[in-house]
Amino acid sequence: MPVSKQVVLQKAAQFYSESLAHSADAMSYLQARSLPLSVVDDMKIGYAPNEWDGFVSTLNAEEQAAALEIGLIAESNGRRYDSFRNRLIFPIRDEKGNVVGFGGRTLTDDTPKYLNSSESDVFKKSQILYGLDLAVKSGRKHLLVLEGYTDVCGLRAHDINTPVATLGTAFTEQHAHLLAKSNVKHVTFCFDGDKAGRDAAVRAMDAWAMLHEAGVEVGCVFLPDGLDPDEFVNSRGREKFSEYFQSNRLDAANSIAKLGVDRYLSYGKSPGLDAQLNCVAYINDLCMTADVSVERVRAAFDANPAFDCVQHSLLSQIDEFRQPPLENNNSKGFSP
Repeated sequence: MPVSKQVVLQKAAQFYSESLAHSADAMSYLQARSLPLSVVDDMKIGYAPNEWDGFVSTLNAEEQAAALEIGLIAESNGRRYDSFRNRLIFPIRDEKGNVVGFGGRTLTDDTPKYLNSSESDVFKKSQILYGLDLAVKSGRKHLLVLEGYTDVCGLRAHDINTPVATLGTAFTEQHAHLLAKSNVKHVTFCFDGDKAGRDAAVRAMDAWAMLHEAGVEVGCVFLPDGLDPDEFVNSRGREKFSEYFQSNRLDAANSIAKLGVDRYLSYGKSPGLDAQLNCVAYINDLCMTADVSVERVRAAFDANPAFDCVQHSLLSQIDEFRQPPLENNNSKGFSP
């Protein structure tokens, strides 16, 4: 009878966990990142030894077959070997707490820096949020969505127990469904303050609409350039981190307004009419994608002093913006 993949995944998690204490480099890395043993235990962080057959040598033939299917080991020229070697290991659990895959961070200059388990029938990155099982268990109704599992661990080290993270993918509608069925009431997305962070926010907006429909209030925070959440909380402390989030959190309408302003400013000091109309069209598209009414975005422009630098020239074009009428069009975008 074939061995269950879940059995092999659990065996791998146990192997990596037990191997951690035997690696001075791995323990030094955890100490340097200020990750206490309580977080290591909660997240079941482990270590993959710097050996080709450290894990595979613990498996029988049937277990090896299952491990091959889920990418924990690989095969070349008839030889089977470990997929994870000399990496800090982060078990990835589903919302019920079942181990479904692993993430590994290199402890050297090897590339890639981060490596996830192969996609399989039990592990699909677009359907998993790292840390969701513990965040939901905490009973909190306001979750933070981050971009990496090390950020989740870093925040938990400072007793911030509401973060979850995507696994190198955009935030998807499947992710939104997970949050909606977890009875979450508020979700705050955390993005880098650079262009890549703004692009990530735009990619997430399809899923924002689904959260709105499920009655979840959505907002986002853009971090200062060059800082990820883990670095921010380690360098400035929990109190400053919380203060920054409270004072810089934007609701969906203000998020769209900010993205529009940033795009507008990217055209230079005195954008021409074409650039202004392009920006208005961009805001219009974001409104429709995220299911946010134009009235809310207009109000965001009017109420936020940070937008004074552009609001008059930009808003003066909004009423001039026209789209061909569509039959039975119930769009919430910009309209005459």
